[in-house]
Amino acid sequence: MERSIVTLKRLFSKNIKSEQNNVMQNIGVFRVILFCFVVCTVMAVLNVFRIFIVDHTIMTWGYIGICVVSILYFVLILLLGIERPCIPYISITTIGLIVLVSCTAFTYHVLILITFPIVVASMYDEMLLRKYAFWMTVFCIVVSTYVGYYWGICDANMVLITCTSYKHLVKDGTFLLTKVNESPGISLFLYYVLPRSFTASCFQYLCNKVNYVVRKSLENAVQMEYKALIDDMTGVYNKNRLIELLNNRERDEQNIAVIYWDVNQLKYVNDNWGHLCGDRLITEIAKTIQSIAGEEDIVIRYGGDEFLLYVKDGTEEVAEQLIEKWRNCLEEDKKKENYEFPVSASVGYALGKHAQLKDIIAAADKDMYANKSICRESYQSKR
Repeated sequence: MERSIVTLKRLFSKNIKSEQNNVMQNIGVFRVILFCFVVCTVMAVLNVFRIFIVDHTIMTWGYIGICVVSILYFVLILLLGIERPCIPYISITTIGLIVLVSCTAFTYHVLILITFPIVVASMYDEMLLRKYAFWMTVFCIVVSTYVGYYWGICDANMVLITCTSYKHLVKDGTFLLTKVNESPGISLFLYYVLPRSFTASCFQYLCNKVNYVVRKSLENAVQMEYKALIDDMTGVYNKNRLIELLNNRERDEQNIAVIYWDVNQLKYVNDNWGHLCGDRLITEIAKTIQSIAGEEDIVIRYGGDEFLLYVKDGTEEVAEQLIEKWRNCLEEDKKKENYEFPVSASVGYALGKHAQLKDIIAAADKDMYANKSICRESYQSKR
């Protein structure tokens, strides 16, 4: 019961952006099915008042069929949950059955719905699901054509007069039905099932291409946005990412730690070994910082030779452990690479709430410079 209530809240939530992609798609399809059910209900009500004129018995049975399919789907969603892998297939089957009942009962009004399963399936990434939707559509075309011909208000009833031309059926402005098609089964297949199936295949191809183009466009947009946040030389985030963090008010109450690095002796390396070695010095320091960062930690190139590590839920103990880990990593790296130039950086840190991020960075910078003064004195004594 509790699971069903949670699912119900998720289905009608105003904000579904926080959901995983597949769940968000399932919720979207559920709402499409709910909308279709509401439209069918409006049609049935209008028909009761003779505003929307369809044979009353046919409309009633058609609406009952749609109600049964929709209710079964709704119950399955509540019992299984919205995140199950089978939900997309259940959803496409439900849409197909609603279309099947609608097209069987009153084709004239809902023929355009025949490709609905294909359209809805194009919301998903899975190609197998889209193929399933196509064959579901072909199945709906076959069944609705033949069943609707005999029991529904079906446009295929015109197959009765396809045995002759229109001019032979009109005399003095009066329509004459003189002969009934003696083999409607073959005619229905040739004039309705086959061409509509071909049309559905074209429509599926179109939807697949639209799906591909839209998703590629989204991927390109994400890549461009990602590149705008990444420093080309080091591969860590640039200052644009820091601006995003500063503008993120949702994090304001989070406790954070900011660890601040400044590369030592960059000018000395540039002057004595060249700027390529200077660039390598910067990238090597960035590499060691990245190696200690956790999944939720954010490494930012703050300046030419300055780096920040933004640590969510950071404490003094966590910050000091990360700095110690970084120092060990740097020493191992130096032994492995055997650099011809000095490789080191000064480091400091500060703590606080995300809302005071600018002040925390300034405090970490000050702590780093206190460390840098000690390092500078050490370098001068060695030279």
